[in-house]
Amino acid sequence: MTPTRRSPGLLPNLTPMVDVVFLLVVFFMVVSHLSRERAVEMTLPRLADADSAALGAEARLIVNVVPRDSRVALGGAYRLGDRSFADTADGILSLASVLREARERQPGAWVLLRAARTEPYAAVHPAMQAAVLAGIRRVELMVAPGAPPRGPVP
Repeated sequence: MTPTRRSPGLLPNLTPMVDVVFLLVVFFMVVSHLSRERAVEMTLPRLADADSAALGAEARLIVNVVPRDSRVALGGAYRLGDRSFADTADGILSLASVLREARERQPGAWVLLRAARTEPYAAVHPAMQAAVLAGIRRVELMVAPGAPPRGPVP
C-alpha cells in the first residue's frame, strides 16, 4: 500500500478567517471602551418637601418672558406684574430700576424668571442681566413639570 497524498490545491487557507476574527476582536474592544466612557453615574437633586417651594413667596418677584408671537399684544418682551418692558437697552434698564425699587422695599427679594421652553436663551438673558443690575443676587428659573419636548427646540 502506498500512502495517498493530497493535492496542494485542497489545503484550506485560514488567513482570511484569522483576519476577520482579529478585526472583530478589535471592533468589540473599541466599542466596549466607548460605552464605558459615555456612562456617567450621578444623583439628581429632588425636592424633599413640596411645601418648601412656597417659602418666601412674599419676597418673590416674578418676571415673565413673553413669547415672541404675543409681544405686540402684551406691549413688550418682559412683564413684571402688570407692567411691560421692551427688549431694548432702555427697556432692560427700566426693568432693572423697577426691580431695584422692589429690592429696596424688601431687602430679601429674589426673582423667579418664567419662560416658555421654546424661547431661546438670548431672550432670557436680558431679564437675568436686569436682576443683576438691580443688585438682586438670587435668580431662579421656573421649570414646568411634564415630559421634555420631542425633537429639536427652535
